Amino acid sequence: MVMGRIFIIILIIITGCTSPNNGAGSNETLGCTDNSACNYDSSATDNDGSCNYTDCINSACDSEVCISIKNVNHTNSSFDIFMINSLPVAGFQFELTGITITDASGGSAEIAGFMVSTSPRTVLSFSLTGSTISSGNRILTQISFIEYTNTSPLCMESPIFSDESGNPLSVQIGECYD
Repeated sequence: MVMGRIFIIILIIITGCTSPNNGAGSNETLGCTDNSACNYDSSATDNDGSCNYTDCINSACDSEVCISIKNVNHTNSSFDIFMINSLPVAGFQFELTGITITDASGGSAEIAGFMVSTSPRTVLSFSLTGSTISSGNRILTQISFIEYTNTSPLCMESPIFSDESGNPLSVQIGECYD
């Protein structure tokens, strides 16, 4: 009899006591809740961490560099500049309309040791040591802003990207954010 109880206790410990829905509420629908992601699920009520930002962008990139606005967060007044680049990038500059830039930081520009400077409309970044951002798909930098009013779209303009020799790279800009 004692052996039977010990066996049951061990069985409970090994299998656990989870509900069939793994703790999710009966009204929750798991999925990607970020509407800027490629796999956004409008019916999802709880983000499951599956958001994908690259699959749909890669198929649309026909230039050496493609940049787009992603992850706009009105609460934190920030968004990401996402970049797909087939060649190393040694420097970049672009303008943003519809906002006033207060800072740019993080992303692959910071990881590569780039110096990043901003004005109210412009982001300028390059390395003082000659380092480059290797080819890939990633967040280039995160922009902090003020004065976004929804009266005009948030857009990127006049991008200039260069390789390690200072030669210009072809650039494709993603859609504006409304």
